[in-house]
Amino acid sequence: MKETGASRQFVTFALAGDVYALDIECVAYVVAAGATTRVPHAEAFLEGLTNVRGALMPVVDGVRWASGSPRTDGAAGKIVVLRRRGQGVGFAVDRMLGVAEAAERDIALLSSGEVERYEGLFMKGETAIRIFRAEALFDAVRSRKAAEKEPDALTGLRTTREEAMDEEAPKGRRMLRFESNGELFGLDMSCVRDILPMPERIVHVHGLPPYALGTGVYRDGAAMPIAHLGALLRLKAETAPRRVVCAEVGTPRGRETIGLAVDWVHDLQTPSPNDAVRFASALEPYSEMIRGAAYASNGAPMFVLDEERLFAEGGALSRLLPSSSQRREPAQDAGTSAADGVADAGRLYVFFQAGGQEYGMPAGDVKEVRRLSRLTPVPYAPDRIAGIANVRGRILTVVGAQAALELDGEKERTTHLIVMEKAGAEFGIAVPKVTRVVRIPPEGSRQGIYHCSRDRRLVPLVAPSAFR
Repeated sequence: MKETGASRQFVTFALAGDVYALDIECVAYVVAAGATTRVPHAEAFLEGLTNVRGALMPVVDGVRWASGSPRTDGAAGKIVVLRRRGQGVGFAVDRMLGVAEAAERDIALLSSGEVERYEGLFMKGETAIRIFRAEALFDAVRSRKAAEKEPDALTGLRTTREEAMDEEAPKGRRMLRFESNGELFGLDMSCVRDILPMPERIVHVHGLPPYALGTGVYRDGAAMPIAHLGALLRLKAETAPRRVVCAEVGTPRGRETIGLAVDWVHDLQTPSPNDAVRFASALEPYSEMIRGAAYASNGAPMFVLDEERLFAEGGALSRLLPSSSQRREPAQDAGTSAADGVADAGRLYVFFQAGGQEYGMPAGDVKEVRRLSRLTPVPYAPDRIAGIANVRGRILTVVGAQAALELDGEKERTTHLIVMEKAGAEFGIAVPKVTRVVRIPPEGSRQGIYHCSRDRRLVPLVAPSAFR
């Protein structure tokens, strides 16, 4: 067993703008990326076979292996060749960055959902470097089933590293230290799945708490709600966050990813339990999501976040995820069910613009879409009521999408009318433009957001009940 004070060397490289590493002991050499021959019916992450120094070798697409999404920024530049007991595997990366060294004690395990693919994570300055597990690459290429038959070996690796850390700090907990609103915080690494730069584009979602910034995209293409830590704790966002700490949150449907927006990510810490301080019950209103305080290695105090109250099912951040009843609401509004098989094939959504953003609504209750020629205002009506309209001899109440969804900005000019019918009652929704009709598979609308991977666009999905 390695000593916790020993250092390890890693080959580092870039994939889709992020930095990753492989243990240098597994790397045989690095070559320029060449042409590959696709293998029929192979897994998506297997780029194909290529000729490396006269031998055919399988090549894994590093971007798909890391995120599950296809490469969008051109072809790979280098292939890192791994060797194990005479077996070779190529790992296609964007570019090589060099060799980095990290002490064993500075390598932190990620959440349980990541242990099969990653050894852990270490920090170099502000850069979080994730370490791929070379064994997982060999197992995936050899046989997907083979990888599934070895959970005990992976568990043993995790346990060995935890035991090694425990020899150094038997009662210490590995924590990620970061900054928000000028204060330092610590979070147990067992909750952390990843560390990402702040997304350039975040979509605001109607109805979320004030500390929610909106929804971004995680590496695997899934929608990821993002909360501002400073606003969550102090009800005020005093700074502009630059990093997102990605954590796993318990939901009725299992573990999902959520982002915690912070200003800076500093380093990994193992605070001494003797220096930890729990807050008194009198301070409970302020410290609802803070477990206590501890000293970092540089002597600076940091607040220790309570992972249970933050990330457990029913915790503060799980409120950003739609409940099971909210998830079912659009399907019920659209009049579909799993029994009739429609849900399995996907459902049609009508997409429209409002407040400068595209939205989607189940098409099950949409009777027709037409140009809005004339709208008559109704005196003293609520703001959400745009007026009444004559549609084929019928007078319909028309709701303005911008007001109904509580979208900010100047009042928009509406040119299209979506006519809805539910239980025999009709009403209209006035929108600036109806853009398209899309069939969305069940897995494409997680967390109330549709992620269009083709143009990397996030589209919030709303239920017709939002306009009644």
